[in-house]
Amino acid sequence: MDYQLRIMYLKNLKEAILKHETQIKEALYHDLGKSFQESYLTEIGVVLSELSLFIKNLKKWMKPIKTKNSLAVFPAKSFLYPESYGRVLIIGPWNYPFQLIMMPLIGAIAAGNTVVIKPSEYAPFTESILITILTSVFTKNEVIIKTGDHLVSQALLSEKFDYIFFTGSPHVGKIVMEKAALHLTPVTLELGGKSPAIIKDTKNLELAVKRIVFGKLINAGQTCIAPDYVLIEEKNKNQFIKYFEKYVHLFYTQDPLTSNDYPKIINQKHHNRLTLMLKDEHIV
Repeated sequence: MDYQLRIMYLKNLKEAILKHETQIKEALYHDLGKSFQESYLTEIGVVLSELSLFIKNLKKWMKPIKTKNSLAVFPAKSFLYPESYGRVLIIGPWNYPFQLIMMPLIGAIAAGNTVVIKPSEYAPFTESILITILTSVFTKNEVIIKTGDHLVSQALLSEKFDYIFFTGSPHVGKIVMEKAALHLTPVTLELGGKSPAIIKDTKNLELAVKRIVFGKLINAGQTCIAPDYVLIEEKNKNQFIKYFEKYVHLFYTQDPLTSNDYPKIINQKHHNRLTLMLKDEHIV
């Protein structure tokens, strides 16, 4: 794809997202219980910002980059020429089902690639609006959407792609890398992990707790970089808990389970997984 075609697709994608903004928010509410404000903050807004960034800078980024020369090739000049990979596979997650499909898609299209997208089957409403938006912007020559369960993902991974972008668990990430290695396909793996919050200086303890509550409970904690546990001196534990309760109630009312701003766990399977983690544990 040349510059004119790439920039056209990026601009058309931005227009389509703005046109369907309400439907995107409704889909995210049905799938994850996200409020409209949180949907814009964590999904739609960042995608629109990314599109604006690429639209503004794409022409500059496509230009050859002059590099320092080696004496071995003197007096020649050396340049780096950006080239498309070719056919890209994007496998999206359920926790940010709109953002984490769109963000790699923007980069892939801006770089002149064709794309095959596999959205998460756990977020069917978002999957539906993705299909509506993407089929209104792209033809099947540029972007194809494949829906279904993990068997569809397995079938796609058995095919040869020129680049794979996967967001999900480390367990599945290993499978993706193993399949990609058969074809020497480069991959980007955005995987979950463990994120401790370490509090050493208590001068700004209340501010630290406020930010931890925000980071932990946005999207009901279903974020790969959300704080998983806190390391704090025993003498400051009770004050930490006091501040934590304060900001939970400030953000999500005295009864967070009935708050319109508090999202939900994606499905019963993951709810059971989280409930099991609490078994036989001491809850402070």
